[in-house]
Amino acid sequence: MSAFKLPQAPSRAAFREFRNPTNSPTSLPLSTPLPVSSPPRMSATVSSLMAETALQVRSLYRSLLRTSNQFATYNFREYAKRRTRDAFHAHKGETDPRKIQEFVQKGLQDLNMLKRQTLVSSFYQLDRLVIEGGSEGKETGRIAETVRQKEIGLD
Repeated sequence: MSAFKLPQAPSRAAFREFRNPTNSPTSLPLSTPLPVSSPPRMSATVSSLMAETALQVRSLYRSLLRTSNQFATYNFREYAKRRTRDAFHAHKGETDPRKIQEFVQKGLQDLNMLKRQTLVSSFYQLDRLVIEGGSEGKETGRIAETVRQKEIGLD
């Protein structure tokens, strides 16, 4: 059985011959450091597209939060706001433009879904919870006692 051998790295002379095959005086010798250039500047169109995308993402975030606040039920309202915040914070560091556009498209679909659900939610309004405060569900001052403004349900 023969042992497996790793290939040998090319020698410095072979590398020099590969790098400078014609030995012309115009090429730089290996000991000369290459000039360091500044990082490539983004063109104006790329930076304006990034600014436009950032504006679009912030606008989508605000729209989702505003629409979430329109839910009639406290639990749905808080859930939608929490999910919006969590989703945006989870992908806060994303830099890939393609992935960002995918997230924006998904966010727009979620915004449309939220708008439909808030409309349906407005048809089924219930008493406000104690935690919400306001005129309905407001505490009277006695321990664990609430005042109901309207009675809902069958007797």
